[in-house]
Amino acid sequence: MNEKRIPLRKGEEAARLSTIIVLVLSILRGVVSIASGSIALLAGTIDSFSDVFSSLAVWAGLNIAKRKPTERFPYGYFKAETFALFAVSLIIVASSVLIMFESFQKFFEVYVISFSDLALAVSALSAITYYFLAKYKTRVGHQIGSQALISEGLHSKVDVYTSVLVFVGVFLAVFGYPVGEALIGFIIGLYVLARGLWFGKDAVLVLMDVSLSPQRVKEMKEIAESVPGVKGTHDIRLRKSGPVFFGEMHVELQEGLSLERAHVI
Repeated sequence: MNEKRIPLRKGEEAARLSTIIVLVLSILRGVVSIASGSIALLAGTIDSFSDVFSSLAVWAGLNIAKRKPTERFPYGYFKAETFALFAVSLIIVASSVLIMFESFQKFFEVYVISFSDLALAVSALSAITYYFLAKYKTRVGHQIGSQALISEGLHSKVDVYTSVLVFVGVFLAVFGYPVGEALIGFIIGLYVLARGLWFGKDAVLVLMDVSLSPQRVKEMKEIAESVPGVKGTHDIRLRKSGPVFFGEMHVELQEGLSLERAHVI
């Protein structure tokens, strides 16, 4: 179990660093969106703050998951990461509703963006920051087998595109097309909603012990049946618990084997 906890610690560090960076970026975007009156930048800000809560949830899940198994929790605390992913999905869905509501109101308002150069600069900075965060979190997620961290990496990758959309929205508003910015804000809200529902679905499936990897089941069967003395296998079950898999199977052995040999197999 110590070998598992070391990679989890690495994932925890990645989630914590990501949280700090996104928090700073969120505060910056929030201040500029309020000062400029940009609905697209406000939508991006709400999305960024949902990233902060998401990263905090993933960090908390990984922090709990690395604890040693106990008599009461003999399989460990790995599913804490999945609960964190489910919490992330709820936060994202709530954020999307707020984004769409604010954007819809802007369709019927006439407004002018202030500090447009600053708003454009912050939007560009956001895209660059999310690009490097996406690469970093995805790499660490694959290294430790953390689905939540991989999902966070994909999330940051898509945030690159949403930041570009925010840039375009601010640009349109500056040149006299505020409806275009409101539309982009609403589109970002729809995207955030879809992402939240997708993450929630994945988390629920894992919590329900769905077999997410038929290929791994096939590999388990082939490896077991290649062992001398094994005639066959059946009732192979595989479930994911956070970043690790737990499996069990029934093994058919050759007749006449001693109890000691059967135990070794």
